[in-house]
Amino acid sequence: MTRFFLIPGIIFLGILAQQGKVNSQTLFTYGSKTATSKAFLRAFNKNPGEGDRRKAMEEYLPLYINYVLKVQDAYDKRLDTLPVQQQELMNYKVQLAEGFIAEKSGAEALVDEAIARMQEEVLLGHIYIGYNNGDTAAAIKRAQEAIAQLKAGKNWSDVALQYSTDEAVKGHKGVIGWIGPFVIPYTYETLVYGLPKGGYSTPQRASEGVHIFSKRDTRPGTGTVQVAQILIADIGGLTADDRKQRARLADSLYDALQKGSSFQNLVAEFSEDRSTKYQAGELQPFGTGSYDPVFEATAFGLKNPGDYSKPFVTAYGWHILKLISKTPPPAKTNEEARSLLRQKVAVDGRLENSREAYVKSKMTAMKFKAGVVTPSQLQAFTDSVLYNTEKRPAGLTNKTVLFSIGKTTYTLEDWTAFVRVQAMSGSMEAGEKIGDRYEDFKLGKASEYLPEHLDEIEPDFALQFKEFKDANLLFDAMERNVWNKAMEDTAGLKKYYDAHKDKYRWEENVLAILVTGSDSMLVVNARTRLANDKSEWRKLNEEFEGKVYADSSRYELTAFAWARGGNIVPGNCTNLEHNDMDNSFSFACILEKGKAGDPRNFEEARGFVASDYQQILETEWISRLKKKYPVKVVDAEWKKLVAGK
Repeated sequence: MTRFFLIPGIIFLGILAQQGKVNSQTLFTYGSKTATSKAFLRAFNKNPGEGDRRKAMEEYLPLYINYVLKVQDAYDKRLDTLPVQQQELMNYKVQLAEGFIAEKSGAEALVDEAIARMQEEVLLGHIYIGYNNGDTAAAIKRAQEAIAQLKAGKNWSDVALQYSTDEAVKGHKGVIGWIGPFVIPYTYETLVYGLPKGGYSTPQRASEGVHIFSKRDTRPGTGTVQVAQILIADIGGLTADDRKQRARLADSLYDALQKGSSFQNLVAEFSEDRSTKYQAGELQPFGTGSYDPVFEATAFGLKNPGDYSKPFVTAYGWHILKLISKTPPPAKTNEEARSLLRQKVAVDGRLENSREAYVKSKMTAMKFKAGVVTPSQLQAFTDSVLYNTEKRPAGLTNKTVLFSIGKTTYTLEDWTAFVRVQAMSGSMEAGEKIGDRYEDFKLGKASEYLPEHLDEIEPDFALQFKEFKDANLLFDAMERNVWNKAMEDTAGLKKYYDAHKDKYRWEENVLAILVTGSDSMLVVNARTRLANDKSEWRKLNEEFEGKVYADSSRYELTAFAWARGGNIVPGNCTNLEHNDMDNSFSFACILEKGKAGDPRNFEEARGFVASDYQQILETEWISRLKKKYPVKVVDAEWKKLVAGK
């Protein structure tokens, strides 16, 4: 359970505030401990408020002192050693560390780069030369010959047709279409975007062949588009008559749309795209390079939401598209777009190289230490494990340490488990040199180790994590000393209520049946039933199986939107009210009206009583803490602080 909560003047989200030059002098003592000016300002600057800064600081100081005392009490009671706390803190540490590592690895710079590239799209040229029976030398020679032809001024498409071994080249002639970021692997994307218009790359070796890329042309970015489609599928093996019949069906559906038929209804009845048929034909928003070029051109060619295309054909069949929305390329300051791009950057691999570089830069700080196993010994040991050779080096066992990171050791047994998985996946071959695999293994273990120990390595992260840890302990301390006590001390609550009855009175109110649900049709059905018979409300929860919820209680009118519409008369049911926050619908059936000023009984007032009682318990707790940890503010330091010195 991750906890986020607000203490007046402090938002604990583990976010470092901007700090100027702040001294670390003692601001106040509490018992035998000290709190510094720097720590106070760091907390204050997270939510300094507006207006008179000096006044705000004066109001904030007692709140901060109370916070420090509560947290210290939690530490003294060793709440941080509880298993639940330990597990929760470790889970949060790893999550927070991953974000910190991503930031240090340049994630925001990659988002900026992606947004910049989205402003321009590239017409991609591609020549592919596959390895024939694994003959890499022949493929590289052929690629070099293609480059020589291009340097001599030969037309790109002619060279592509002559040298590319991809059968599709006969159709696209070496120009495969427009692309934006996140369409091709990041390494190639960077290569292509870095080329001049009309330029081409050197041969790029890959696992199955050699690539040559070209930036044939550029155009302004088109952003993203969302469409719904009706698909009459080309299922393969169709005769000429079958194809004509399917084309006629697509034309007839288009005619029906022109005459006012519902696109959604036609999708439900005729579309053969199973992935969208039950979502009204809607595809997820997409950008250039995601689909067939003809499909994309048609989608981006639609102008206004609700417009639909004439039937057109791709390799998948006959399509009719309806435009839902168009979104231009995002601005650098568009935080919603940046949030989505952060996710894409994290999963598409472009962050991985930067992350690896960061992890490598921290190997010394992680106290990495190699064992005594030499590369040749590791090779022989690996071959003996995987291929049952007789070359296992003398003196090496599964328990031999390969390397250590911090206090964690990794043995040849760990390495063996790693290479066995690699071999089973088919990615390793007999006799393969395992030097690169060793580096992958080492980096993988370091990547696992770093998030759990980042607070030992990065001071800034340690500070963020300490703030969360303190806030989490405060939450537990508040539960133990205030919140749970108030809820469980029924006798104390009742005593407080009896002494303050006049404080707990109703505003204008009604006794009503409140009905809510996410399905408007079911809620309308419930309203119709209750309008005829109010006693039916108890059956609704069972019959609608959680899709509609009904309850009867007394409600203050100021708390509900449905009360604004009038009709608050006993016997009436209010109109449906839509809640945009959770997309629910609600109404109330009024049983009786109450008057403002009517007294609340104990159960009706219990929530208010508990809130007031909590304040009393908290005040008493703070009073005890101040006796336990006497507070003394250093007056001279405080004056310097509020004066901004």
